[in-house]
Amino acid sequence: MLAVTAAGFFAASSSAGASPPALRYVAPLPLGSGSGLGPANAANYLDVSFWDGVQATLLSSPVKVVFLDGTYQQGTLWLIDRGRDDHRLVLEGQSRDGVHFLVANAVQSGLHLRLCRNTTVRWIHFSGPGAMDYAMIIRCWDAFSGETRDILIEECSFVDLPNVMYGASGAAFPNAHHVTYRRCVFQRVGPDAHAHMMYHTDGTHHINVIGCHFEDCAGDYVRFRDLTDFCVVKDCTFLSTSNWPPSAPISAVFVSMPIFNDVNPGDEYFGSNFVVCGNSFTYQAPYAPWNRKAIAFHHYGFDAPGMHYLFTAAEGAILASGTPAQKSVLLLSNCGIDLDRVRVFDNAYGGTEFQVAYGCFALYGATSAGWDGFGNIADAVSAAPLAQVYVDGGATGAEDGTSWADAYTRIQQGIDAATPGATVLVAPGVYRENVQFDGHDITVRGSDPSGSPAGQATVLEGFGVGSVVTFETSETAACRLAGLAITNGFAAQGGGIRCEGSAPTVADCVLFANHAERGGGIHVSHSVAALRLVNVTLFGNEAAVAGGGLAVDQQGDVAVANAILWGNLAPAGPEAWLGDSTRPSTLSMGFSDVEGGLASVQVEPGCVLNWGGGMIAADPLFAGAVTGDLHILHPSPCREAGDGLAAGLSASDFEGDPRVAGNAVDLGADEFHQHLWFTGDASPGGSIELKLLGAPGAGPLGLLASGAVLSPPLATGYGDWYLGAPLIGPWVLPAIPPAGMVVLPATLPPAPPGPYRVFVQAVSGAPLFLTNLCEIAVE
Repeated sequence: MLAVTAAGFFAASSSAGASPPALRYVAPLPLGSGSGLGPANAANYLDVSFWDGVQATLLSSPVKVVFLDGTYQQGTLWLIDRGRDDHRLVLEGQSRDGVHFLVANAVQSGLHLRLCRNTTVRWIHFSGPGAMDYAMIIRCWDAFSGETRDILIEECSFVDLPNVMYGASGAAFPNAHHVTYRRCVFQRVGPDAHAHMMYHTDGTHHINVIGCHFEDCAGDYVRFRDLTDFCVVKDCTFLSTSNWPPSAPISAVFVSMPIFNDVNPGDEYFGSNFVVCGNSFTYQAPYAPWNRKAIAFHHYGFDAPGMHYLFTAAEGAILASGTPAQKSVLLLSNCGIDLDRVRVFDNAYGGTEFQVAYGCFALYGATSAGWDGFGNIADAVSAAPLAQVYVDGGATGAEDGTSWADAYTRIQQGIDAATPGATVLVAPGVYRENVQFDGHDITVRGSDPSGSPAGQATVLEGFGVGSVVTFETSETAACRLAGLAITNGFAAQGGGIRCEGSAPTVADCVLFANHAERGGGIHVSHSVAALRLVNVTLFGNEAAVAGGGLAVDQQGDVAVANAILWGNLAPAGPEAWLGDSTRPSTLSMGFSDVEGGLASVQVEPGCVLNWGGGMIAADPLFAGAVTGDLHILHPSPCREAGDGLAAGLSASDFEGDPRVAGNAVDLGADEFHQHLWFTGDASPGGSIELKLLGAPGAGPLGLLASGAVLSPPLATGYGDWYLGAPLIGPWVLPAIPPAGMVVLPATLPPAPPGPYRVFVQAVSGAPLFLTNLCEIAVE
């Protein structure tokens, strides 16, 4: 299930030896020595040498730069070529409301991120009367050089910016992509229709706007211009009070997809992949006389090559009174807008003239084709949310989550695009990110695209700064996380998972090598109902204060069934801790294996521990605890020791094997079942070990490999056959010994050059069975 390798799919070796994020400090003016190594010696936030030092530190660890409370108004903070793929850079205010970037004079921006990557901006607030292009801009040098990507702007505000020229914030150029705004506030922005709250343009893509508030803007509130594509606007509130700008109040478009072709022929094109759902759009009375459109595609100027944006009178009549199918055909053929990929649903509208519109205007000297204006296309866009959203870090398709071929490449994208009741399927691999569920009652589950039980783990590896998974927005039991390994979290509370005020179900997951002050693996507090942990394995997590595996605190409530808590460390309650006697917590455990038994669970006065039946304290006999291989072996006391009636029980285990493979359910994330996987160095010429679990005595065994798989596989009475021709092998293995595991050392071919994939399957002759498909991605 899990393999710790130098270059394998689960880099637990780096997680286990990781250090906490490096802390650095800045202030409006330098303090003390100005080194930035502590609050008393905070650096000047504009000190380039300080930021050079931050970048050097990112070579070996994540870095959190804390902005001390105060007003920052000395100039633009330019961050150029900052951040790294392997270690996250966090720019965070000292407190939620204490850091203000005040733009009082004419500057280009307050914060400029250029060629930055893997960066979070949190609790920084922008305001001021100064004339500026943007208060915060995210971009590259141009459309061709470098990348700016994987940027999160979280709980920031952009308020009272009356002289913004383009946008309070925005991204520009195709190489600026995968940018998320989460729970930000935008109010009273811009002097005229040229100014926007968000202005994304020139081909930027994968922009997610989640849970933000927008109120009173002079121009379009959120603008996606000129091939800006693959964007999500979800769970936001948009409000026009008709009081802005004060000089000439108007009601601008809330979500806008415009193009401006001021040359002949035009050179701008529409994007076509948008999800706009769960939002509230309200124009308050008295309404301004024009432009009360919640969502609009609109074109100005000349046609671009191959396009006919300017409609004839007959085409305008289709917008006015045609069928949805006629509108779809018209928009696709004339404008390249595929309305099947424009998903608009579950929004609330107040005072709108159009919910979704298309408009065209012959400006800049262009000649009208016979119809100018806006027409209704709300009845033609797709109103169907996706029941399944796909995520695969190796996908190379459209990255819209609609299939394995076009899967999103980041788990957070899948969560952001999913709607209540949907399932987010995540392919095996390592996903280096920290994710938040944001109140979405959805299922996120590891799943192999081949349909075979996974020969690799689906690993969610945090960046060593913050909880890897956060539930804090009233998620209910309808929210489910299953089949993932969660590792490398560092946080004050809940290194692996932090659950506050929520009650999801976590099943068939492994939490390994996470760190926190309380709750190295999981921290739960302020529960409205019990967090359910079903068939989870918590191993090798550490807390500096209490609850190495699990901490239940501040009226937390947790119900645990069929779990393994082993090898976790903390001064108080190494495996579990119940705390805060002033706000008592409850932990109910049954049918679980806890190292040290009751002695390893510390219960503070007033808290309640319900120690149910089926509890054991015996070595689970992992296949390789030292190396992080947490399959259980055949003699394990966890085998067939679980409760088959436990609430939240899954049909399959961590890898997709049947959850009940014997006479009763096993404990932990792994169900003992015939299964093939590998550990080792998955690089050209690297050494690996192929490992096979099965019933003792089964054999003789054979391993075969191929560079191709059958789709669909060939069904047999002994399991599915996945390997395509030509076959390599067979390699003969001995019969399975009493421990239930066979190991075959192997060396991967050094050629062909570059990444390649090897597919392996095993067959046994007595009794006859075919294993799952094991995919080895060689890079």
